[in-house]
Amino acid sequence: MKSFIPEHILEEVRSRADIVEVISDYVPLKAAGKNFKGLCPFHQEKTPSFTANREKQIYHCFGCGAGGNVFRFLMQMEDLPFIESVRRLAARFQVTIPETSKSLGNAEAWNKKEVIYKLNAEAADYYHGLLLNSVGGKKARDYLEERGINRETLEKFKLGWAPDEWRGLKTHLESKEKISADILVSAGLLVKKEKEGGKDSHYDRFRGRLMFPIFEGQNRVIGFGGRVLGEGEPKYLNTSETPVYKKGQHLYGHHLSKDAFRKQDKALIVEGYFDVIQCHQAGIKNAVATCGTALTPAQGLSIKHYTANTVLVFDSDPAGKAAADRGFEILTNQGLNVHVVALPNGEDPDSYLKKGQREVFEKMIEQAPPFLTYRLDRAREETNDNSLDGKINVVNKLLPFLAKVPNPVERTEWVRQISEKLDINDRAFLEQLKNTLAQNRTRVEAPRETEESASGFDTEFFLLQLMLSGEELARDIRRQVKIEEFDQSRYRELAQKSYEMLDEGEILRVDRLLDRVETPESKSELARLAIEPLEFDNPARAIVECVTTLRKRPYRDRLKTLQMERQIAFRENQQERLEELNRKVHEIKETLIPG
Repeated sequence: MKSFIPEHILEEVRSRADIVEVISDYVPLKAAGKNFKGLCPFHQEKTPSFTANREKQIYHCFGCGAGGNVFRFLMQMEDLPFIESVRRLAARFQVTIPETSKSLGNAEAWNKKEVIYKLNAEAADYYHGLLLNSVGGKKARDYLEERGINRETLEKFKLGWAPDEWRGLKTHLESKEKISADILVSAGLLVKKEKEGGKDSHYDRFRGRLMFPIFEGQNRVIGFGGRVLGEGEPKYLNTSETPVYKKGQHLYGHHLSKDAFRKQDKALIVEGYFDVIQCHQAGIKNAVATCGTALTPAQGLSIKHYTANTVLVFDSDPAGKAAADRGFEILTNQGLNVHVVALPNGEDPDSYLKKGQREVFEKMIEQAPPFLTYRLDRAREETNDNSLDGKINVVNKLLPFLAKVPNPVERTEWVRQISEKLDINDRAFLEQLKNTLAQNRTRVEAPRETEESASGFDTEFFLLQLMLSGEELARDIRRQVKIEEFDQSRYRELAQKSYEMLDEGEILRVDRLLDRVETPESKSELARLAIEPLEFDNPARAIVECVTTLRKRPYRDRLKTLQMERQIAFRENQQERLEELNRKVHEIKETLIPG
């Protein structure tokens, strides 16, 4: 590839390009003698091992071994071919590359990208001009005015209007220069319609839509999003994948926000185009959106080049909450810190800022809690149960996210904070929770302080053992015990699979059951069930005792709750309440008397 550009041009680019300046677009660097040091952008680390030297124009990471010159750095960071990295640096540092150099050799792919960049730029100018000046663009201008977008902002984002015509853009571009319809299809600007036995036809992809140009980091248009005004589907239409636009690799507004990422040391991630636009119009310049896709690792990495801190501001509806959950996992895996702003129900940044809530919104961003704090509050609201079982349910909602925290010390601190906020003082449970995390499991079971656990009598374990000891016993248990009565998830899965085999007329055997069980925990438990000896001389009598114990569980749980309430009533000297609770406790104890 180097042969496409004369050596003297390469040398001129090399001598003008400041490697420290280029690297600083992606990584904050601090002077350290003659060198500059920072966190390596090519691997995760907490202590800087990445060094750049301005005098020698080289970089090297002592952690992962990455190194090279300014061309190599840009190639690695942006996944570019050599000639494209040279072109970008030449444009930035004002070195002219002769046109003949670009067409030497087999540079077809590189030239195609250049043509598409140019076509996208011309399309953006065309749409933008129609929005600002055409009679047809009045509909879009009125719509933007209704949404509170001023002239300065629409020009800043270069918003446009695609006329409701089949070949408006096609005719415009073909009038400027000779261009094939196929390259316009490759650029995502036209759609090709094949005709049987006739000539193929082409028409504009975007028609009757408000246009949002999508820019890459070097301020070049790579694609478009288009919103239909009035009736029509889909509501939003985006550029299909092209040689310069890959879904999930770009953030809307990134070209305008990257400097603010570094200055404010945080990136604000919102859902939609208008959310970004309203934020910037309100002076919140570190806002970006995901271009109509779920957040991806590539988008997280593009933020990490500038800051390690992110704030998610998604809708409060179920889809927005699910997006926040996925976003935490993606960003945490990229080594980013994740905070969350929870707006009032029915609000998004666009609607909230239009109501004049800029100061409130900025304060919410500044005070945004860490994701796990936000998720804990959500889980408590969803569960709405302050009993021990309710608290265990909350913890289990958090465990999949807590397991994503890479630092074990940080995980332990989160366990402490969560148990404190939930007022869980059960030492056995906290120890069990820590062991669950250490084993990378995502569910913890509640310890039972009942006659079962105190006596070592594990009802569910013994029921399963009895099922595996004979088909008649298994069918007897199947008739008497519902799946819901197996409280512990590892036993419930084994019971479910066993019941399925019985219902299908299969012989209940451990080796066949192992093939059906899915989770490692349940497979391990099944092996233990099969290996440990059966402790009952009279299996039929044992089933009766186990079923009786299961039936009494709800009463024991209720008794524990009433006893706690009775203690509170006694401390607060609530005599009438105390008498009522004494009566209820007595009734339940009568129920629990064997017989």
